[in-house]
Amino acid sequence: MRSTSMLRIAYTMPAPAPDEARRIAMLIDDGWDYVHLRHPGLSLADTASILSDIPAWMTGRIVMHDHFDLARDFNIAALQLNSRNSSAPEWYTGAVTASCHSIEEVIRCGAMKYVTLSPVFDSISKPGYMHAFTSGQLDRLSESKVDVIALGGINNDNINELSRYPFAGFAVMGALAWHDDINQFKKSYRCFSL
Repeated sequence: MRSTSMLRIAYTMPAPAPDEARRIAMLIDDGWDYVHLRHPGLSLADTASILSDIPAWMTGRIVMHDHFDLARDFNIAALQLNSRNSSAPEWYTGAVTASCHSIEEVIRCGAMKYVTLSPVFDSISKPGYMHAFTSGQLDRLSESKVDVIALGGINNDNINELSRYPFAGFAVMGALAWHDDINQFKKSYRCFSL
């Protein structure tokens, strides 16, 4: 179970899940704070189709990793800056978040909604992508001027370890049963509920 003060964020898998819009709506309806729409190989039209199938009031809880131009057509929470998309379009005036992979990157970040730091634990979705931080390094997150979200290998067995460090929340991908039947998916995300 999570601390009530921690943000709870879900990441989609790289390949879209069956009924993905429905699954995203289920997460938001369950109280998840944000869902990161992360499909690096998906076309603009297919990404727009997923967003169109999500109830309009819920798109304000979606963080986009790709196809930033869709922020013109949909009310989204933020754009996630990453290695594929390192800056927001000039016309965009909304919130941004960022992917970080070192403590130094986190500390250098300025005015952002939040940043993710990974991998905090051994990745579930990327075999061989091992945790990269010592306890001492994670303690340095208190130097950050922006909220830091733990990402990488987070599951119901290790989530309580996050409370030892100054994380503002956690993000999960591999621990969610995106590609299983809808009941397994529901069971997987409810493990992280209050």
